[in-house]
Amino acid sequence: MATQEESQVKECKEFLQKFERWADPTWGFFVYGTYTRPQGQEVSNEDTDKESKAYATDDDAHFQAVIGKVYAHATDNLRYSNPAPYNQKIIDILRLDPAAYMPGASLDVVCRHFRQHYAQKVFPETMGEPGPPAIQDDIPDEEKLGPKWAWCIVIDDEALESLENGPDPIGDTPPEGVNPLKLAYNAKEAFVKLLSGMKTTMEGPEVIAAAGRPGSGCPQTVWNGWLKFSPVDLMGVWIQAESNGIIDQFYGEDKLFDW
Repeated sequence: MATQEESQVKECKEFLQKFERWADPTWGFFVYGTYTRPQGQEVSNEDTDKESKAYATDDDAHFQAVIGKVYAHATDNLRYSNPAPYNQKIIDILRLDPAAYMPGASLDVVCRHFRQHYAQKVFPETMGEPGPPAIQDDIPDEEKLGPKWAWCIVIDDEALESLENGPDPIGDTPPEGVNPLKLAYNAKEAFVKLLSGMKTTMEGPEVIAAAGRPGSGCPQTVWNGWLKFSPVDLMGVWIQAESNGIIDQFYGEDKLFDW
């Protein structure tokens, strides 16, 4: 019988082998920011343009820093829950790419932007919207695309609050005498949102639990295209998204997805 470490090594190798013949040998998601930030005092008319540019630059830097914190929480868990050298190999090919900072945008607005700029490559027929050249269904296996083209991360006001109120990432040098994996999991209540490029509030909800179907007398569990998850679980969520199994494990969009 394989030991726990041998099983972990096998899982890491299988994960890394996914990307050997992919067009993009990385994993991760595009990230949107929809949180809002106070912009300070009013400025005179002649300084408006200069101030707007300064805010835009500051917003971009802040958004990059927020993504950096999400990335750091994810890599904490990857680093300390997987054996070397595979943990670092998995970290090296992780990408959280900034898609757009759209303060105050609703999830359906984000979804429309995502389809037009990213998901449209995989789902060109979606709502007949313009987008980049479509990638056809006959993609060779060696050019396979991951779930980053079908799902995106959204950081809204409540997600940002959870990240700000949670512990700081621990990095590659944890405090002496402290279990680093336990520290990584202390951040589990911090969350972001995972949004499907194929679901918006413009569509009817999809019933997930058979026991919750209308007329069954049980509470209805529906899927509206998004859920919350902790960056600590990023790899597990990505695997579930890649295998199309994530909706099967959906337990409520306002509850943390626990892979």
